[in-house]
Amino acid sequence: DVDATILTTATTAINGAYRFTDVDPGTYNVTIQNNAGSRYTPISPDPVLVVLIAGHSVGADFIALPDGTVTGRGIPGSLVTLSSVAGQGEDETDLVLTTRVNSRGFYFFMDIDPGQYLITFTPPPGYTAIPSFLNVRCRRVAPPVPTSAV
Repeated sequence: DVDATILTTATTAINGAYRFTDVDPGTYNVTIQNNAGSRYTPISPDPVLVVLIAGHSVGADFIALPDGTVTGRGIPGSLVTLSSVAGQGEDETDLVLTTRVNSRGFYFFMDIDPGQYLITFTPPPGYTAIPSFLNVRCRRVAPPVPTSAV
């Protein structure tokens, strides 16, 4: 409830779904907490305030990404390259992964080891890409949007 008293808990299924049953109507804070050994990090650990009305159901969705996730935004269809940095200059890299920005403008690289990486974009015509360096320590990393219109 809103007084921070834990009334009940639920464990998510493999697909992330969870359910509380036999809950009285009222206003509640729903929070997410990782168990020890979890490899997922909530994007926002803040509680979600829900109001349950008699005879109805209500949902509270949380987004959690696997540790070592690199995600960001870009121009849909752009090629994104994540390279590990072998030396000091941009030309001294070892290719790690490539992906494309999806139709909603997001890209994801998952299960990335800690280290320094270079993100480069191959944008569509009419755009210029600006490479970005980032350090993956642990948990998720969201670098700035490195693509701009010309």
